Amino acid sequence: MLTDVMPTDDTKRLVCPSQETLANYLGGWIDDDQIDSIDQHLEACETCQAAIARVESEPDSMLASVKSIASGHAADQKFEPEVEYGLSRVKRLPRSDDASASNNPSNHVIGDAADRTIGPYQLIRPLGR
Repeated sequence: MLTDVMPTDDTKRLVCPSQETLANYLGGWIDDDQIDSIDQHLEACETCQAAIARVESEPDSMLASVKSIASGHAADQKFEPEVEYGLSRVKRLPRSDDASASNNPSNHVIGDAADRTIGPYQLIRPLGR
C-alpha cells in the first residue's frame, strides 16, 4: 500500500540536481532561493560532488575560443555563432596601446545591452589593459 509522504528537508536533499543545474550552479546562474538547497545536497551527496568535479574539469568553450584567437591559432577554426559575434565585437574594442582610448572612461563600458551578451555570458568591461 502506497501512502503520500510530505517531503522533509532530508528527503529533498536526496533528489539529485540535473547535470545542467549543477553546471548552472557552478556558473552562478542559479536563483538565490535554490543555492541553499543545492549547497545542502552537495554536503551529503558524493555522487553530485563527483559530478561537480567533472563539470569543473571540462574546458570552457568561450575561454578556449578567446585564447585560441589571442594566440593566433584560430585562423581556419569555426566557432559557435554567439562566439563568432562576440569575437567580432571584441576585435572592435580600442587597443590597450591607444593611450587616449584607455584613458577615456567611456571606452570601459561595452556597447548597449544587446551588444553585451554572448549566449549566457554578459560582457561588462574589457579586462587586462
